[in-house]
This record gives sequence, structure tokens and C-alpha cells, in this order.
Amino acid sequence: MSELIIKQITKDFGGLRALDKIDIDVHQGEVFGLIGTNGSGKSTLFNIITGFMAPTNGDIIYNGNSIVGMRPDQVVRERIGVVFQHNSIFPALTAKENIITSRHLKVNNDIFGSLFHTKKYREQHWVQEQKAMDLLKLVGIQEESDVFAKNLPHGSQRMLQIAMALAVGPKLLLLDEPATGMNPEEALNMMELIRSIQQMGLTIVIVEHNMRVIMGVCNKIAVLNTGTKIAEGKPKEVVLDEKVISTYLGRRKINA
Repeated sequence: MSELIIKQITKDFGGLRALDKIDIDVHQGEVFGLIGTNGSGKSTLFNIITGFMAPTNGDIIYNGNSIVGMRPDQVVRERIGVVFQHNSIFPALTAKENIITSRHLKVNNDIFGSLFHTKKYREQHWVQEQKAMDLLKLVGIQEESDVFAKNLPHGSQRMLQIAMALAVGPKLLLLDEPATGMNPEEALNMMELIRSIQQMGLTIVIVEHNMRVIMGVCNKIAVLNTGTKIAEGKPKEVVLDEKVISTYLGRRKINA
């Protein structure tokens, strides 16, 4: 069953066509990878899906409904979690506080309760702390729950971002270069986390340059080149495609 349908998405910047009639169909429960060289249109497509940019033409269908024209906060309310390439953490808050803050869409505190710390407010706050600790445990940084986000190592910051995205209770998770800047061990941990999230029933779309990550976690991938889709299919099939080899992968060997 299709969960996300990218239909004939085109994006023009003046006389430059950044995306040309892109069609992608992401099925429920799969990990779908999007790869391509710099300037291929990956980031533009990601920004259109997340509501930060409007397409010139085309549509984005999520769970049967169009999300084109929605603001980024409205996209999140549709139960779509987003992790951007650049850190979007609150540096002066602890890891746990970052997640509690991210859960604001799921909390219904009134002003009176917040000001006077009523019993209902205290009970709800305790629940939020427990939920935050559960997410920190899921991403493997529960021992750093009280560390200020700005003091976390890079790999832990990336894991925190994923925990923050999961805090809104998404059904679809969008990851933009989640393994960027990670050492090999951290990248392996990221792969294990992505597999665990998929097993929880989430659908995942991942934009990534790290081919070991793409080959290790994706059920299907699409390749963009100068704004057009040149290949789509299972990873081991796509990396053998002559167009992909000549335009993106070169002649180097890709290990699964």
C-alpha cells in the first residue's frame, strides 16, 4: 500500500529547472533511499515534501491526501517526523528537555496549570519525562539525558534529533543525511537504529551520501541526476544500472 506518492513534481528557479516531473511511490513500512550527486535535486525535493518549499507543478500525496501548500508545522501535525541535515536541537537544553519540548504537539497543558504547577500538570510532566527517557533509550543515549545538547558529541546529537522527530509520534520519518559526519562505528549504530524504527512500523525516507548506509537499510532507492530520476528499484539492482554507474557511482565497487 502506498503511503507517500510524489507525483510529477517539478521545481523551477527562474530559468533553471531543479526538478523535472519526479515520480516516486513509497510503500507503507519500507525504507526508501534517495541518492544523487550534489545539485541533483535531492535537497529541493526534501524541502518540498517537508513544506519549506512549494513545487512549480505536481503533487505530494500522503495517506491519500495532498500536503502541498502546507506549512512545515502542518506537515508535522500530519504525523510526519523530519530530521534535517543540520542540527535543529536546542543547545541550551538537556537531551531530555529537548525531547519534552518536541512533544508539545502531544501535550495539553493550560496556562493555569503551567503557572501554578497543579496536580494535573505535575502528573503530565512526569509522563513526559518517562516518554523522553524511553526515546533516549531507543536511540542509545539515555545515559546522556541530563547533558546539555550543545555538549553532546556529534553522533549523539544526531541520535537526539531522531528522538526529537519520533517524539511527535510520526508514521512517516524523513531523514536528511542522518549519517553525515559520523565515524564508521556511529554509522553502524545509525543503521541499527533505522532498522529498529522500521520494525516499529514506521515508513522511512532517507537522503544519504553514505552508500554503505543506503545499501544496508533501504528496501528500495531512487537516483536523481540534474533534476531527473534516472533509476529506481532494489539497491543491488540500481547500483548495477549503467546510467547510475556512469553518472553517480563511477566505476568504484560498492559493498553491500
